[in-house]
Amino acid sequence: MKPRVHERFLFHFTLHKKSRTKLDDWATIHLRVSVGPQRKEIRLQRRVRADDWIQAAGRVRRPGQEAYEINTYLDEMRHKLFTIHGKLVAKGKSYTAQDIVDRLFTTEKNERMLIVLFQEHNEGIRELVGREYSIGRYYQHNRTLKHLRKFKQKEFDEDDFPIKKVDLQFIQRFEHHLLVFRAGGRNTVSKYVTISKRSCE
Repeated sequence: MKPRVHERFLFHFTLHKKSRTKLDDWATIHLRVSVGPQRKEIRLQRRVRADDWIQAAGRVRRPGQEAYEINTYLDEMRHKLFTIHGKLVAKGKSYTAQDIVDRLFTTEKNERMLIVLFQEHNEGIRELVGREYSIGRYYQHNRTLKHLRKFKQKEFDEDDFPIKKVDLQFIQRFEHHLLVFRAGGRNTVSKYVTISKRSCE
């Protein structure tokens, strides 16, 4: 169930302790987004020395061009997050931390992304439940999205994936993933794959 529109929205940048190396003490910056009790954390493509990081401010303290570029990047991310949240609230629709992250990376890459497109497809089905679709069909599409997210993060270690890169090999690997991790019998797996193909069209 998605949080209500008025749920508290928070985000902050932090260093991931497990990403630090023993040799140079560099760490990867992570973004943590919270909507009510739900939370989503993702790794950003930026690394800093742990000693140069101001945790309370979510910024790099060391002077220099590299620190300036990282702080500018983080400021741009903050602006995009507030913009995305504002648009969702203005629409009066419920949303999750995952929804915000998905839209952030669609804006970040400026191209059609798999998970965002799949979510929009599922939202369209939800709005037509009882008229053109059954609630069972809606749940089936949501389960497909759940499996697709797990596959994408395991195989590509990315939070989303460009639609233009979804090819036959991608679909075949997704099908193999479903079978290996026992997502269901052959018929169920075939339905998940079919739903994925249609949602990407």
